[in-house]
Amino acid sequence: QTAVLEDLEHGVTSIELGTPATAWGLDELREALEGVLLDIAPVVLAPHTDLESARALVGLLDERGDALTRRCWLR
Repeated sequence: QTAVLEDLEHGVTSIELGTPATAWGLDELREALEGVLLDIAPVVLAPHTDLESARALVGLLDERGDALTRRCWLR
């Protein structure tokens, strides 16, 4: 989480989350993206990330996103 926020503070405009050894879960995404304004900094998953991680990211967007991000196309 700290590294992500530091990168954003230093000019990074989007975030690509790498593929972990196990799937990203909702709790892990909450921790990794804590403090990130999801409507300002786009978040994507690295290629070949599993579907469960994608579902967890959509869950986080539903939970924390604004009106635009809640209408995410991935359902």
